[in-house]
Amino acid sequence: MPLTGNLYIFGDSLSDDGATATQTGQEPVPFPFGGRATNGLVWHEYIRNDLAVAPAASTISDAPDLQGLLGGSALNGVNFAHGGAVASSDDTPSRPGGVQQADGFTALVEAGEIPVPDDQDVFVIWIGGNDFLQLAEADLSDIFDVLTIGASTVGHIAQMVDTLAAVGAQNVLVVGLPQAGGAFLGAEAADNPILATVWNELVENYNNRLGEYVDGLDLNALFVDVMPLI
Repeated sequence: MPLTGNLYIFGDSLSDDGATATQTGQEPVPFPFGGRATNGLVWHEYIRNDLAVAPAASTISDAPDLQGLLGGSALNGVNFAHGGAVASSDDTPSRPGGVQQADGFTALVEAGEIPVPDDQDVFVIWIGGNDFLQLAEADLSDIFDVLTIGASTVGHIAQMVDTLAAVGAQNVLVVGLPQAGGAFLGAEAADNPILATVWNELVENYNNRLGEYVDGLDLNALFVDVMPLI
């Protein structure tokens, strides 16, 4: 992946560095660390010193007017991630899903708020965990949704990639989901081993499907499987 372009981030609380807290007016409660749903910085803040990340537009402070889609800072790239976001959601403008975040990027490019991407810009997509969290509340009537959640989430990510590529994105990094515990399900994984087992099985299948999709893209694309790591 290039290291000298702009960094654009799409996702959920794993990447949100304050957008949701700012828009909902709930900062600093219930967000533990400066508007983040973490006990410290989020991942892209740790790597910012290794990337020549620059603000994508001089009018960046005005961009949130487009349904509040934009977060982040000049140091961290341009961040569309929102805590609680699912892969696609039309009914929560203040917490746009991944598809809607990509649509927001396109709207900003078309409005001239963000320049047309070049071959050095990197687009990171890390979303889907909140879709799988439906497992915690699922019952037998939801069995079809449970069994198809991986395919539908990959489909929405594919829609995001198509949307971004249509306006010039050339470098895409897509991140898979972690195993149960920690970032997702937390204590519920320890209290409900059956739920954790089902989660891990479905997420492993999802990550495999997502990796195959990314490998087949006609772009400079990379899939990162974090399941063995976190």
